[in-house]
This record gives sequence, structure tokens and C-alpha cells, in this order.
Amino acid sequence: MKYYIVDAFTDQPFGGNPAGVVLLASDTFPKEERMLNIAAELRFSETAFVRRDGESEFTLRYFTPLYDIPEESATGTANASLTYYLQQCGFLGKEADCTFLQGKAMGRLSVVATRIQAEGNIFVGGTAVVVAEGMLMID
Repeated sequence: MKYYIVDAFTDQPFGGNPAGVVLLASDTFPKEERMLNIAAELRFSETAFVRRDGESEFTLRYFTPLYDIPEESATGTANASLTYYLQQCGFLGKEADCTFLQGKAMGRLSVVATRIQAEGNIFVGGTAVVVAEGMLMID
């Protein structure tokens, strides 16, 4: 299995939120215990396992083995929730784009972009930098 070490929500190596990304060659996920062991071996707060389902469709599974980590340098789900909360409290219009800075105190500044639509759909994104790649020598 091919894996990458990616710094998410940054355009600088060693910034943002480091994560493992494992690309699966088959159409099935390994057993959960195997994915948790791989995530523990990569030693990041998150490891994503990516399965291709179609030309532009993917299924992701995240594992956190990913230790006593006091703070995340970037949390997409938290910023999505915050975007919704800010809209509901009237700080944002029906549609809005937001940029959140996170992780500065950790020395891993992250920039998380969110977009909320009038229907309530929320999108989270940003940039990422691949800092390493390799092969897991297991099936």
C-alpha cells in the first residue's frame, strides 16, 4: 500500500496539520484492526484510508490511534460547526465564505476555509503539502 505524509491546511512544509494518507489498491478496506495498527505505526493524530469508488468518487475512513494530543493544529469538522453556529447567530449571511486560523500557538499555523450555502451545506477545504511518501510492506 502506498502512503503519504501530508501537511493539511497549509502551503508550507511542516505547517498545518500532519496526517497519514494511505491509498488502497483494492476496492475493499482492510480490517479495522489492521487500519488502526497502520495508523499507530504512522504516529499521526489522523490517518486517512482512501478507496477509489469511481472516476471522481472516493470513500475515506479516518483512524486516530491517531496518542495524548492536547490540541489539533487544524480541525475541519470543528470549523464547519463554527461556521454553522456563526450563521445561526446572525454573524454571517445565508451564504458566506470564512477563513479560520488555527494552530499558531503550536507553531503549525493552519488556514481552514469554509463555505456555507443557503441550503445549509457546508464545505471545508484548504491547501496541503506532501512531505513524504513510501510503501507499506504489508498487504
